[in-house]
Amino acid sequence: MALRATTECPPHSTNAIVEEIVRVTNDHSDELTPRSAETLMQLLAEQRLCLIFSGEVLAGWAVIEPLTKRLSELGMAYVKPEFRGVGVLRELLQLTAMRSERIVYATYSRELLDYSVASWGCTELKLWQVVLLSRGKFITKRLDRKTRATVRAHLDKRKPLFAITDRNRVVGTWQ
Repeated sequence: MALRATTECPPHSTNAIVEEIVRVTNDHSDELTPRSAETLMQLLAEQRLCLIFSGEVLAGWAVIEPLTKRLSELGMAYVKPEFRGVGVLRELLQLTAMRSERIVYATYSRELLDYSVASWGCTELKLWQVVLLSRGKFITKRLDRKTRATVRAHLDKRKPLFAITDRNRVVGTWQ
């Protein structure tokens, strides 16, 4: 299966892809924080919506949202169930790691966090460190009602773990 990671969407399918992402994130709002179609279109225009295709089929996505001038957050990462375990997430993370700004992300998977530290040079952080690095934006962007409900649902089930990319510390390979 040939995977293609990109921040560009074929113009003829942009609306359908954005609609699919909105539908899936709304269906999984206990796991993902939904974004509006308008927000996703803006992120796409800014090359902050990362897409993974298997052939012409959308296999997964993530958004990169700015927190400060040199720090962004990887969010809403999702891989469709039928594409899990075949390298889609690895391709997605590789695409984000190529960006000039540092990327922070939250995960509930110790396995994913350990993999990202060992294989692509991330550093594990505590929440207070993320808040300091983002000048509080990591917290303040979660204060609207819909986002708070999603965060609360996450925290009821598990504890978040945090990591940040460090382009000067890549220790493994993407293979």
